[in-house]
Amino acid sequence: MFLISFIIVSVSLVLLFDQELTQIVLKMNGSPSIHQTSTHDIKKNQKESKKDDFNFSKASRADVTSALKSTFKDDKVPVLGGITIPDLHINLPILRGVSDYAILMGAGTMKKNQEMGVGNYSLTSHHMLNKEVLFGPIINAKKEMPIYLTDLEYVYEYTINDMSYIQATDVHVIDDHPKKAELTLITCDETGEGRFMVSAELVKKTLIDKVDEKIMSSFYQKQNLYE
Repeated sequence: MFLISFIIVSVSLVLLFDQELTQIVLKMNGSPSIHQTSTHDIKKNQKESKKDDFNFSKASRADVTSALKSTFKDDKVPVLGGITIPDLHINLPILRGVSDYAILMGAGTMKKNQEMGVGNYSLTSHHMLNKEVLFGPIINAKKEMPIYLTDLEYVYEYTINDMSYIQATDVHVIDDHPKKAELTLITCDETGEGRFMVSAELVKKTLIDKVDEKIMSSFYQKQNLYE
């Protein structure tokens, strides 16, 4: 009886402090960013390996277990670029795949061989208890808001055209559409059971040295990670 009571109390405490423990573990991870990345690194990182995980249907929920798994991961996920949404104070590294590390430490690519400015570039990240970190702020997205991606060679400007709640099984939303350059951002809804999606369309692609300084500075502001 004592053992059962101890287990119940222990599990209850873990559930109660799960987000707090997750935050502590994530702070131990260190933060990937484009600050320590070069164009050469990104081109090299775009080459996928057999270890890459693109099975987003199996992506873990944001908890202390997935945080610990990401901390002790042998090889950290390569940085492919950055995403910033200035109006929502989002600034995150884009990481390859949807492993625990990728979607706890940035925005993970949801398909193999994605290319910025081509097809339906799709990213996912967690929606945490602290709604200001990772993709939590996209719940407040509005139409016409600009979103910027960079691979350190170009900056790709997208404009939000739709927001919607979808089912976790609605995987078709990341499909490419002929002759359309789109961006899809997905995170958990407030319940954690469904998904919230932001859709945007490409407005323009600009060489990085021709981009407005204000836009470029947003990529180098503090990242909205647990730090």
